[in-house]
Amino acid sequence: MLRPVHLMFMLLPGTTVLPQHAPWAEDARLATRDRLLSIASEAVTEPPGNFHLPERVDLRPFLPPPGDQGRQHSSIAWALAYGLKSFQENLQREVGTLDSVGLRDPRNVFSPAFAYNLTRNGTDTADSLCSGSYFEEIFSILVERGCCTWDRFPYDTARWGCSRPVPDPLMPVARSHVMATPLRVSTEDITMLRYHLAINEPVAFAMGIDSAFRYGDPAADQGAPMDWRPACEQPMPGSHAMLLVGYDDADSTFLVMNSWGTTWGDGGFCRLRYGVFSCHATEAYVANDALPDLRPAAPLLVPGRKPLSGPSTKTELAMGEAVVFNDLTVGLAHLAGEARRASITVRDRTGSVKVGRLDLVEGRPVRFHQGDTLVTIAFDRTSKPSDPRNARAHLRLMAEPGAKDPILERALMQAARIRKAREMGR
Repeated sequence: MLRPVHLMFMLLPGTTVLPQHAPWAEDARLATRDRLLSIASEAVTEPPGNFHLPERVDLRPFLPPPGDQGRQHSSIAWALAYGLKSFQENLQREVGTLDSVGLRDPRNVFSPAFAYNLTRNGTDTADSLCSGSYFEEIFSILVERGCCTWDRFPYDTARWGCSRPVPDPLMPVARSHVMATPLRVSTEDITMLRYHLAINEPVAFAMGIDSAFRYGDPAADQGAPMDWRPACEQPMPGSHAMLLVGYDDADSTFLVMNSWGTTWGDGGFCRLRYGVFSCHATEAYVANDALPDLRPAAPLLVPGRKPLSGPSTKTELAMGEAVVFNDLTVGLAHLAGEARRASITVRDRTGSVKVGRLDLVEGRPVRFHQGDTLVTIAFDRTSKPSDPRNARAHLRLMAEPGAKDPILERALMQAARIRKAREMGR
């Protein structure tokens, strides 16, 4: 067994060992600017003023037990489909993921294989067939096509298990279990990360890792609780996705759900210090379950009002209406006022906007790029006339030419650090 060898080298300060062709080396593909531009970022910097953060949160009652991705590079699909999607559905139905004898109930757990296998394509080679994914790829499947449960399409842990095609009859079934469009969140803002967890929003993330983390760290290897504490400047050559499912302010740690089986860490979970997370996480995301009445339904009309311009403006839209703001067309596809949610489409004539559609939550503005301009959109409230068909969404729009999205730029910087660590290790 190679574990003692890896751990012995990792005990040397500042040293990182990357085994040749390590199966976890690029489990989560490193972000590129084009990939990141297709997902909007959170523009909120603090929780609502009247919200009190609890000292600890643990979301495990609605999560499946940690699974094992085997030799496939499918950690993002495990974090999003198996972890996040299962949590969303079980929380909504107020059911757990275990059956009457305490085993995983495949009817209440969503299949990582459905999302992961659909991202494989005919250009894959024998070396890249079951290689890593981008967050954008897996989210695209879950948002547009949905996901099916484990009992309908089980995960095959074999090295080439991802080559198994998803049967066509599963597509309509999966469409009943779609996810709202995701938001990128800050990996440095510990307060907002805790806020998301406190309002039942697990945080999917990718992080730079080393051999010590992969093999449980020396403490865990001796039967003690895992306590991975690399220096902030320590190079991390690996890249792996997991799910934040809780936190505890008593020891300043996040609770993390992994996909390396229950023999890793503490039954498949681990505690990760706030500081370690902010130093080594590369990107992080939250997403809500898509409500049935949130799916875009209204055909968008050609904007009939005078175009809006300037650095900021306010507008009201009914379902099917659209408005032009600085060459950006914003349309209200659906409005779920009672749920305080709305779905909008965004597009421009040059194709410089990559997000396409945004599922908004009232009071939580988002930002994205329109070329070199940073656009922020906030869904403030819904008017409530006597006839619900006349309900309108109140939106605020802001444009900042030349501005940068700090969350996106941080993700690129962290990805560059990992690429550099890999170059140093060759």
